[in-house]
Parts: sequence; structure tokens; C-alpha cells
Amino acid sequence: MVDTSFRSDDDYEEGKYIPKSYRFERDMDYKDSTFDRSYEKYYSEDANEHYVYDDVEALVSNKDNVLFDFIKHFKEVQCHRLYVLDSYVHGRNWGISHGKRRIEKNKADYRIAHDYGGYISRFATSYVASKAITYSYDGYSDDGDTNDLADILEINKVNDVDNLNFELCYDCSVYGRAFEFHYRLKNDLNDYIARIEPFDMFVIRDKTVRRNIVCAVHCPEFNGFIEPKVYTKNRVYELKKFDLNNPIFLVNKEYENPYGDVPVVEWFNNRYREGDFEKVLSAIDAYDAGQSDTANYMSDLNDALLVINGDVDLSLSDLSSMRDANILLLESGVDPAGHSTSTSADYIYKQYDVSGVEAYKSRILDDLHMLSGIPKITDESFNTQSGIAMKYKTFGLKQLKETKVNYFSKALRRRYEIIEKMRSKNGGTPFNASAIGFNFHENLPSDVWLEIKSFVDSGGLLSQETLLENTSFTNPKKELERISSEEDKREGLSAEEAAFRRAIIDEKLYREE
Repeated sequence: MVDTSFRSDDDYEEGKYIPKSYRFERDMDYKDSTFDRSYEKYYSEDANEHYVYDDVEALVSNKDNVLFDFIKHFKEVQCHRLYVLDSYVHGRNWGISHGKRRIEKNKADYRIAHDYGGYISRFATSYVASKAITYSYDGYSDDGDTNDLADILEINKVNDVDNLNFELCYDCSVYGRAFEFHYRLKNDLNDYIARIEPFDMFVIRDKTVRRNIVCAVHCPEFNGFIEPKVYTKNRVYELKKFDLNNPIFLVNKEYENPYGDVPVVEWFNNRYREGDFEKVLSAIDAYDAGQSDTANYMSDLNDALLVINGDVDLSLSDLSSMRDANILLLESGVDPAGHSTSTSADYIYKQYDVSGVEAYKSRILDDLHMLSGIPKITDESFNTQSGIAMKYKTFGLKQLKETKVNYFSKALRRRYEIIEKMRSKNGGTPFNASAIGFNFHENLPSDVWLEIKSFVDSGGLLSQETLLENTSFTNPKKELERISSEEDKREGLSAEEAAFRRAIIDEKLYREE
């Protein structure tokens, strides 16, 4: 008798013998499996670590190859993580695009990627930063007058800060980190800020508990060569370009850093520098796989198997010709007892559990939205909830926003501290960076007219100008002018008399203000 059981090496596993039908999960060699969803599938565990080193002089001189090792690790390990995350915001999802999925070569192998990474980052960033950040100031200038933010607003205008902030917040949402670089042009007292690609820059911190930035390394790659610049608090070092296979560390140029500080701000998305969808990569891959398998099944279903049952004496060429003509002619025969035999032909189709498969994919999406904190606005009940229920549905998003705002405010504070140091050393209107306040504004749709109706029904009074400001089909100022003009015509006033009356009204309103 053939032994159909498999002996387990572990006596504690559901008994001593395990049927071979269970050996797929129990005895499968996971190292040989091509369907791997482990953490290492995406990138290594040190792909998001902080670089720490104290001795700046030894670092710049590349003593013991420390600086080269940092650059090499950044380009080969950390940038790989950034590329993986970047693929999920461009619809080229890493999980579904890599690895073998179908064993049979003649079977369909769809790789359907869903832009859920990009959707999560766009939604979260728009919620936090699409409305311009507003600034407040509680400091005083040297002559004792309250600073009215004019200088800070001028800096923001020169650098188109609203758009810059949005781009930096988006980088944080995708990569978990973002970088801005400060500089001045020759004979120009304006302070300029530029966004730097996360693929091109990293910072090195000291070993103190504050983890202060020791230097920033800007290492863009052009035509296969890396052209690094190292920014310390006092000096800037331009190194000779090199490739990772032939590292030659030579300082081409060295000059003073006018800022007196590393002119770089590193933005954090959260404590761990993780992107908003980074923790749900496996859920995105599972949904991609589910949709791809459904598409594969629907394609393979077209190749149903033809079964002919009975005594048929037909050659393969005859069957092929009949199939091409969409006609099948079958002839019955006679069995040994002299009775006529019957023939039949039919197709075998796979059975598809539609409700089960769709429920499985819906569960994946529900988990994806819950764990990422992004509300599922396609939910049918989303628009029929009460105000309190709606707050609970967006509660995760609000918590995500609070975390972002805390870290973004720190980055903004350092931005203006760098500019403050530059102005104190090299000219420009001084200000106190610690006195600047930052106000973030949520961007969620609200039913303004429902609020207005509730307010008016409760006995509140609103001006026509307020009502007009909340309409989308007219300009409030022009509409008020048209209303005034129509009133003048009804009262029979001439153009001069109407203009005189409007001037008096405008003067009265001006004095009241």
C-alpha cells in the first residue's frame, strides 16, 4: 500500500502525520516561491535609516571612505525605496509589475496596476496644503513698531511659497521626506528657496539627542556621473564628479557658506519618515492581484474545453474544419451487442463565484482606506450620514493631518530661521523667526447653503453681500453695482445724481470702517 501521508518534524503541529493535501502550506519551500509579499520584497530594512556622523572634517576628506559609503548606500539602497514608492504614484506598481504570476505559458497574464498610492497622496496633500498656509506674527522690529508681516510675505511672494509648500507636502506624502535648499544670487538681497528631489539629497546628523544636521549632501546624477556638493555650517565643498564603480574623491572648489548654518531644510511626514501609503503597499498589491486574476479568468474563460462523448470516427483535421465553420457533425456507431450508440458534444466552463470574489476585493479596499486614514467617498452611505457620523468617517484623516501639521510647522520654522541668520549676517530686513505662526486650513467640501439656511431659520440676519459672496454664478461687487443702478432707474435719478448718492454712501462706509 502506498503511503499517502507526510511526517512532520514538529510533534506539536496538529498531530504527527499530515496528509499530502496540506503540504502546500506546511512543506512549501518559501525561498523558492515567486509569489512573495514579505517586507524585503520592496526594499531592505535600512532603506530609510538616518545617517549619523560627528567629524565633519574627516567626512569631507572621505577618511575611511565614510562619505563614499554614505553616497553609495543612499544611491543603491535608499533611492531604491524611493523608486518603489514613486512607482505607486505613477500607476507602475512595483508588486504587480515584478515577479512571475502565471505558471502556464498559454494562460492570460494581466498586470493591472491601480493608482491607489497616488490617490492617497493627492487626497492627503490636498486636504492639508491645497489651501494656502496663512502666517501670523507676534514680534517687534528694532524701532519698536509691530512687524505687519510685510517682509515675510514678500519672501513668500518671491518664492511662490504656496506652490512650493504644496510640492514639499506632496513629496512628504509619497516618500516620507522632502528637501528645500536656500540660496542667494550675486548682488541680490532676495532670499530664494528651491525644492530638491529626494533622489538627489540626504543629510547627515550628529550623535546628540537633538540629532542636529551636521551637513547636507547634494548628489545629483548626470550621464552616469555623480556630482556631489557638501554643505556644512561654515563651508561648501564641490567634489569632482565620479561614478560608483570608480570613486575618486577630490575637492574641486571650496568656499565659505554665507548662511552660518546648513542651508537645507528636511521635511518629515511623520516620526518614521514613512509615506502615507507605505504601510498599505501589500493591500494595494493584493487588490491589484485580485483584479488581475479576475481579468485572467475572464480571458481564459473564452477558451472553454470541447468534450465529445460517444463513438466518433473523425480525424483531427475534420474536427478543426468543423470548428472553424462553427458546425459539428457527429455520427453514431454500433456497439458489440448491435445497439446504436449515442453521441453528444458540449463545452466545459469554469464556475465563477462572483459574489465571493467581489466581496474579497471590497474587504481589501475597506482595509486599505481604514489603515491609510483616507475616507472611502465611493461608499453609498457616505452622502447620507449625519454631521456626527461624517466626522467619524473623516476622523482618521484629521488625525493624519494633525501629525503632518506638527512636523510641517517645524520645517517652516527652520526655513525662516535660516533666512533670519542670512539677513543678520549679510543684509536684509531682520525679523524674529520664532514669532511667526503657521495656520493650516482643511480642504473639505461643506454645505454652505445648508448652514446659511439654518442660521436664517434660527433668526439670524445676513447681508445681501454675504449671500452674493457664497454664490458661484456672479461677482458680488458687480452684482451690487447692478442692483444699485436698477434702484436709481426706478427712482428716476439722473446719472449725476446717482453718482453723487453712491459717493456719499461710499464715504460714509469708509468713515465707519
